[in-house]
Amino acid sequence: MQTNFSHELFKFTNRHVPRYGIIILFLLMVYTAIPTNNISSNIVAQGFSAGQWICIIIIALASDTITMEYRNNTMSTIVYKSKNKISVYISKLFVLIIYGVLLLVIGVLFSFLIKFLAARSKFSWLSTYHEGHSLLNSLLLNMGGTAIYLLFIITLSMLLISLFKNNATVIIIGLAIAFLGADLSNVLIAALPNLKSILAWNPFNMINVINQLSGVNSSHLSNIELIVGNIVYSILFLILGFWTFKKRPI
Repeated sequence: MQTNFSHELFKFTNRHVPRYGIIILFLLMVYTAIPTNNISSNIVAQGFSAGQWICIIIIALASDTITMEYRNNTMSTIVYKSKNKISVYISKLFVLIIYGVLLLVIGVLFSFLIKFLAARSKFSWLSTYHEGHSLLNSLLLNMGGTAIYLLFIITLSMLLISLFKNNATVIIIGLAIAFLGADLSNVLIAALPNLKSILAWNPFNMINVINQLSGVNSSHLSNIELIVGNIVYSILFLILGFWTFKKRPI
């Protein structure tokens, strides 16, 4: 397991894609900040949409991390050198999680930089923003929510790529969830209000953890329930992903 992880980490860090991901994150955050005269405290608290952009970048990378091996005809060699296919799967999962956390840290640093360049002293990081939270605290809580949701989106992406074996399909589904998931959940709950307490646990609703921890409740679940929901879905996707990847022919 340790050998597989070291191998996957070495491969990942020596690819150009992770570095491109950091550059793309910065450009997308700058795009969110334009025009600068429209920057609000809400945009700053959300890290210039860093959470949403990070999820999209991770979806693209997660879908490629397995198909790359099949595309380069290296999967059979990796599995042969490993004890089992599950250790290969877990190693790739851990590498993606580490990269996701790295993007979150970089996203916070980029938020400081962009805020300094685009908003200067327009907003104070220590000023009260919402529900008694300072702007800085709201930013960190939103990034913490993104970290929780990354477990959901990484395990889901790896499950989907094991099922469909197609990068484009996984990316399209991932983008649909990232951009439309919250809206789809709201439509579903609004259509069946009598079942709100049950439908609030639908997987599309889990994306609300990105913003809800700072006090913006739109999920019809408490913070604890939303965190638990993300973890439960992540475990479910992980188990299904293990099984699907194990059954997939090399």
